[in-house]
Amino acid sequence: MISIICACNNKELLDNMLIPSIKKQTYTNYEIIIVEAKKEGLVGAAQTLNYGASLAKGDILLFCHQDIEFINDDAFNQIISYCNNYDFGIAGVAGKSLDKQVYSSVIQGYKKLQAGIKCEEVRSAVTLDECLFIIKKNTFIKFDETNKSWHLYAVDYSLLSQENDSGVLIFPIKIYHLSPGYSLDDSFYKELLQLGKRHKRIKYIYTTMINIKNDKLFFIRVQFQRFKHLIKKILKRQELN
Repeated sequence: MISIICACNNKELLDNMLIPSIKKQTYTNYEIIIVEAKKEGLVGAAQTLNYGASLAKGDILLFCHQDIEFINDDAFNQIISYCNNYDFGIAGVAGKSLDKQVYSSVIQGYKKLQAGIKCEEVRSAVTLDECLFIIKKNTFIKFDETNKSWHLYAVDYSLLSQENDSGVLIFPIKIYHLSPGYSLDDSFYKELLQLGKRHKRIKYIYTTMINIKNDKLFFIRVQFQRFKHLIKKILKRQELN
């Protein structure tokens, strides 16, 4: 059985996007676990998704955002097949590979553009995007709850999988993601710093949004990227005014 776990703060998006596309699936042995963090007194994605996973009865844990749609009605059948045929620590639909390219099977944003390079076969990755990812329940390790943000939790799990010699894969499961995924804020950079400390053995931290060397200058590199992002936001605001 597939347990679909979703942190929800917008019921309209949930009811108009995710839920209808789940109900169209030809594979019907699933459960839907919706977690409202504020209602449950939970802080951040890690704590929220750990809570959702603790309620799951399925042997496949599918974590996804509320603003996604499965494009094909056989997506769950594909997921079952991939899970049966591949060993992995974590798998997703978008991620950064060793060649520093973003591969995905995601169409995103209001303009419905392809995110990164189109992924048409199972690929190895180093880290995954958070919009949708899959972990087998029998290998699930809790997300690190020192991460109180809503950023980089799938990246953190991907790095942990690497350290445990478990595969990180991208599956060609086609989805539409309403958000363009550009929500970088101070909490993103704060959590990025924590990632560097937690994963000192990882020499380079690659994400779909940023590539950064994890060395003695890591703090300075992160602050420089944060400063660049801040300047871009200021310039964009001035253009709009």
